[in-house]
Order: sequence, then structure tokens, then C-alpha cells
Amino acid sequence: MANINFKNSELDPIPNDWEVKALGEITARITVGIANSATQAYTDNGIVMFRNQNIKQNYLDDTDLVCIDEVFESNYQNKRLKTGDLLIARTGYPGTTCVVPAKYENAQTFTTLIATPNKYVAESSFLAFYMNSPLGKMFFESAQIGGAQQNVNAHTLETMPIPLPPLPEQRRIAAALSDIDALIANLDALIDKKRLIKQATMQQLLSGKKRINGFCDKWVEYTIEDIAEYRRGSFPQPYGLSQWYGGPNAYPFVQVADVANEGFRLNNKTQQMISVLAQRMSVFVPKGTVLVTLQGSIGRVAITQYDSYVDRTLAIFENYKIKIDKSFFAYKLSETFYYEAQKAPGGIIKTITKDAFSSFSLLLPPSLAEQTAISKILSDMDEEISLLEAKKEKYTHLKQGMMSELLSGRIRI
Repeated sequence: MANINFKNSELDPIPNDWEVKALGEITARITVGIANSATQAYTDNGIVMFRNQNIKQNYLDDTDLVCIDEVFESNYQNKRLKTGDLLIARTGYPGTTCVVPAKYENAQTFTTLIATPNKYVAESSFLAFYMNSPLGKMFFESAQIGGAQQNVNAHTLETMPIPLPPLPEQRRIAAALSDIDALIANLDALIDKKRLIKQATMQQLLSGKKRINGFCDKWVEYTIEDIAEYRRGSFPQPYGLSQWYGGPNAYPFVQVADVANEGFRLNNKTQQMISVLAQRMSVFVPKGTVLVTLQGSIGRVAITQYDSYVDRTLAIFENYKIKIDKSFFAYKLSETFYYEAQKAPGGIIKTITKDAFSSFSLLLPPSLAEQTAISKILSDMDEEISLLEAKKEKYTHLKQGMMSELLSGRIRI
């Protein structure tokens, strides 16, 4: 790779053939969308009007649209969007930017920022990628005004410094980053599809509506107490004393937040490591123990992959009374809690009581072989989803690295 000569700028050093321009210098207009209340003009059919929540990083989310009456809209013709305009969120996540696609030419927006790039100087997609980059976000964080509802105004946006390569290079950079965005979006769509397939498969297999070849025994209904003994974890009171945490021989302490959303695993590391003193007053569980959360995010299930101590907001299963495949049991618990959590008392922080928990019933195949066969099918599907998520994470990190190198000119294309 050829050497790149750099020069100093008000941002970081940039290549000699790049310039730093204020956004106001390379746009035909920077304005705010319709700022007057438009709720009285909402209609089922009319002119599409985007809001701040429709603006995502580098794409326009049109899954939740509102429309306004054409007569009302005609008073704001100077606010109409043009293909290639930048839409910038003022509230919510100020500075989040996307490009207006051709199908929304002449749509309107409500209180978002609108910037129309000079197409002979600046490529819209390049600008959007830069504005969504860590450097762009730093500008928006420093430029926010207001109290509880932070926002960015049009005048401030005009001053935003942009490191600007020659136009052909802007287009190449935007194309490279768009390609990797497309890969990530395709993976997202595939993961969503696999999750839906898994959900449908779970509903069929875990209810016994669909049987695996070779198994025909009638399923049996059990309560939680019929299946295993269970108890809550524990922790010395009051919480938060320094003597309970860390120190020599500190051990993982599992709380609700440490149970992963899916995959029946704990996070790789617990948020807290507890001291030997706290361990004496907590509950130890060995690797391979089934846990379920009873408070807050109710019904998260894990089969522990390391020895740990457990908080009182989780139930621990031990001393099984029937033959049970732990993975199958985890799937059935997760399914049961999905429905029971909807009925649980409480507001934001919900709790399952011990009495309610003990009465939960689970329909199980009496054959351990059938349980294992079902859990194997579902575990394989989980593993496939995990591999896709790991691939997506890899591409996401790759994109971050590409943005850092390409938008700074350290790598030229």
C-alpha cells in the first residue's frame, strides 16, 4: 500500500487531498421539518410524515408510519423531502442519520432535521456514515441542548466539521460500508427467520402435538413439586456492604441480570464476585444446575456452565424425583414461564410467588429418550442461531474497524 501523506486539521490529521468543511458549506439547506402540531391532520391515507423514531443508523424505518392530510401538508411545501436528503434525529437519539430513498420523495417529517447535500461536492451516504460514526457522535453529544429532552438545532448542525475526500472516493467508501451493512441486514433477517421457525417447532414438540417417529407413549402432567425439589438462593443483608464482595477466593454470584436472554446459559462473567464471608451466607450450586429467575425478568432459565452462588431472586432445582432430561426441562420451564409471567403481579418489577410457582404444571413425555430427542432438535436450532449471531457480531466489529480506517483516510480505496 502506498504511503499516505497527512496534514493537520481541526479534526484529526487527514490525507493531503482531503478537506474539512462545515456541513453548512456542502449543503443547499439545513432546516427542521414541520414543527407545528399535526395530530389533527392525521389520516389513514395522505402524505407520509416521518418522525424522529423512524430514523435509524443509515436506514429509514418505515414500519410505523403516519400520514397527514394533503390540505394541511400544502402549507409546508418548502419542507418536502428530496431523494438523497439526510434526515437527522433531533430527539431520542440526537444525531442519528439516514438518507431519504427515492420512494419517499416529497414526504414530510415532524421536527426532524433535514439536510440537502450539494451532490457535486458531497455523497449523501458518505455523510450519513460519517455522522453515525464515533467521531460524528462525539459532535452531537457536545452539541446537544435542552433539559430532560436533549436535542440538536439546525444552526449547530451547520457548524459540524466533515472530513471530505474527493467525491469519487466518498462514493467508494460509502459503497464498501453499504455492502457490509447489507451483509449484516441479511444476517439479521436470517436470524429472525430461524427464531420464528424455532418458536413454531417448540410449540409443536413441547406440547406433544407433533411426535418424533418411534414415540407414542401418552404424556403425563406434573407440577413443579412432582419433578424436583427447589429452593431460592440467598445473600447476606443488607446488600451493598463492601465486605460481601471481591477479595481472595472471590466466587461468581448469579443474579437475574447474569442469566442470558436465550441459550439457557449464564453470561460468561457474573456482575458480582462475592467474598468468602458472603459465600458462607449464600447458596452454592455446582455446574449443570437448572436455575430460573423469579423476579424482574421472570422466566429466564439457565443450566449453569460453572460453579457459582445464587441470589434469592432465582430458584434452584435439585434432587429430581423423576427421570428428566435437563435441557428438555429447561425448554419446558421457559415455555411455561412465558405464559405465566403475563399473569404475574407487579408493575415494572414483577415477581412469581412461591405458592404460584409450586402450582405450575408441565406436560412431559414419560420416556427420557423422547425428552432427549426433542431437546436435541431444539438445541441444534439454538446452536445454529448462536453461530449466525456470532457471524453477525464478527461483521459488526469488522464494520466498526472499516469505518475507523476509511473515514479517517488511514486506508484509501
